[in-house]
Amino acid sequence: MCRFFSSSVAVFSKGKVVKVGTPKQVFEDRVGMREMGLDIPVTEYLKDALKEKGVILDCDLSVESFTKAVAEKFAKNKGETYL
Repeated sequence: MCRFFSSSVAVFSKGKVVKVGTPKQVFEDRVGMREMGLDIPVTEYLKDALKEKGVILDCDLSVESFTKAVAEKFAKNKGETYL
C-alpha cells in the first residue's frame, strides 16, 4: 500500500533503518528485499517476466501504471510476438 500513499519509504530490520527511498527505488532491490524476508509488488514480478521476453516497461509500481505501459507497448508494436 505504501506505493499509493508515500513518496518515500523506510525499511527497518532489527530496529535499524536499512533502506530509504521512493517505493520504486526500494522495491527495485529485489535481492535485498528477499534477504530481509520481504516481497516485491506483483507488478515488479510481471515486469521481470516481460523483460526476459524483451519487453522493457517504464512504469511505477501501481497496477494502473503497469497496465497503461503494457497497453501502450503492445499498441505501438502491433504484430510483434514476444513468446
